[in-house]
Amino acid sequence: MRLQTIQRSSGNALRLLLVAAAGMLAPLYLSADSLAINPTGLVSSNSYNGAGEIDGFAFTATSDLDATSLGIFAGPSLTLPTGNFNVGLWTDSGTLLASAIVTSGDPSQDSFYFHPITPTLLTAGQSYVVGAQMGGGVQTYFGGAYTMADGLQYVGSRWISSASLVMPNSYDGSSSDPGYFGGNLLVASATPEPSSMGLIMLGLFAAIAGLAFQQRKRHGTADAR
Repeated sequence: MRLQTIQRSSGNALRLLLVAAAGMLAPLYLSADSLAINPTGLVSSNSYNGAGEIDGFAFTATSDLDATSLGIFAGPSLTLPTGNFNVGLWTDSGTLLASAIVTSGDPSQDSFYFHPITPTLLTAGQSYVVGAQMGGGVQTYFGGAYTMADGLQYVGSRWISSASLVMPNSYDGSSSDPGYFGGNLLVASATPEPSSMGLIMLGLFAAIAGLAFQQRKRHGTADAR
């Protein structure tokens, strides 16, 4: 009876330690996706049909981030016509890094629809351009208040008239900023290297797992006797 009590107590303690270690490890790698730009002061009088344009904006990364989705502006009412809408992400020198086809069947966040992409690193100190191919009936806005995700700095609006997806490179000046709302992206903290605390916790987790194995082995031998 005394042996069984010790076994149960030991097993419970090990389980508690395993749960605690796992709980301490988990936050090291969790992050939430954020809108690169979020318009907060849309003015209906500053809206127009963006058909035939690639609309978006230029920005600079001030910290390493992952672009996880590309999206298109659909307005506060999330009105996006039926069809496929191409969105691209470029370096400011014109190299296409990622693209996606967005539809009204994709998930929405605030005033945008987004389609996931393979995480694409945005390097601190580098500048980028995002743009969406605006189809007929897709409204875009210019001007108004906005917020940027942590780690990104707004540079200016970008647009171009084009029937195919190319990097928008025209800028109408600060009077049209922020806009023209078209392309957008979701960003998340870049996957971190394991921190010192993370390595310590991984070592502790491995030690606990080894101890648990030895305890089970010892108890199995005792039972066999």
